[in-house]
Amino acid sequence: MCGTVFAFLCKDLKDALHSHSLLFVLLGPVLVVAFFANILNVEDPVFVKVGVCGNVNSGLVNCMKFNGGCSIVPTSSSWEQLKNDVRSKKLDLAINIPADFDEELHCDSFPVLELCVDESSLAKSLAARELVRTALRQMVGQEIPADIRVTKINPSDGSGSMALAFLPIWMVFTCLGALSVTSSTFAEELENKTMSAVLLAPVSWAEILGGKIASGFILASLSTILVAAVSCIVKTSFFSLIVLICLGSLIFAISGIVLGAFVKSQSACGALNSLIYLVLIMPVTMADYNALMQKIAYFLPTWYLYDGFCKLIFASGTWADIMPNVAYLFIELTIFAAIGIVAIKKVRLTV
Repeated sequence: MCGTVFAFLCKDLKDALHSHSLLFVLLGPVLVVAFFANILNVEDPVFVKVGVCGNVNSGLVNCMKFNGGCSIVPTSSSWEQLKNDVRSKKLDLAINIPADFDEELHCDSFPVLELCVDESSLAKSLAARELVRTALRQMVGQEIPADIRVTKINPSDGSGSMALAFLPIWMVFTCLGALSVTSSTFAEELENKTMSAVLLAPVSWAEILGGKIASGFILASLSTILVAAVSCIVKTSFFSLIVLICLGSLIFAISGIVLGAFVKSQSACGALNSLIYLVLIMPVTMADYNALMQKIAYFLPTWYLYDGFCKLIFASGTWADIMPNVAYLFIELTIFAAIGIVAIKKVRLTV
């Protein structure tokens, strides 16, 4: 069986490499990130200098200290003075923590947490926000019952850190390439009736699907690893990064089989791919700005990929930090696999 699966894998890899559109989907993000990494002088993963006033003994401060990636400067200065320190670039992030913040947070009372972020470096500003979000999640879980109010200082001109700032979403986009590979090759064979010819050979559906899923998984995983490599993420837990990439690519490869099974032509498959990309990516990019988009994002595998990449890249996260993300992705992998089994039963009745 393994030899047959390998034969189908080689066939689908060869077909994918001869498809200009698929190569563009898989290699496009790699080329774009490589361009920004070399032209825009990408910074290494950053270290954030944080000033805290108010309740300097809060659990939030302790969690941030424990996680690392920052230096905490407790101070008796006023909130206005801390904001001036951010403005003068003495600090990257200032936090004003109310005296009863911890108690109200655990009572789901949505206490106000004021942040002041230096946005002259886009990567540092993202790292600062992620440090706070990670610490809050450790205190209360995935949902954060706090009213976080952000004051932006020194708005970024978009230079220097652009490639690193957008790296997590590029990596998610590249993992999605597995969806295009498996759905288009599967839909093509069903449309051209070549699947019927293949089934005349002594092969099983499991061997055929194993080869197709493997081809999409391998191409998308390698492309995403290349995206990370050209961005020089040298301080990130690479094992954790590989696990997230492989899980994401596998989910989308299986999803491609589901999509290819339910559409009747390659053109319809291409149109649906574009729509699915939009549905999977937009809530993730808008989650920090819109409450409804945030709720939608929590149901999508792309959110847990993106959130995991952000933890690893911007907050120097470890395997323990991304364990919730991995667990959610395993759940969604199981769901998509179950849907895939139903889809294949439908195809077997029509081929």
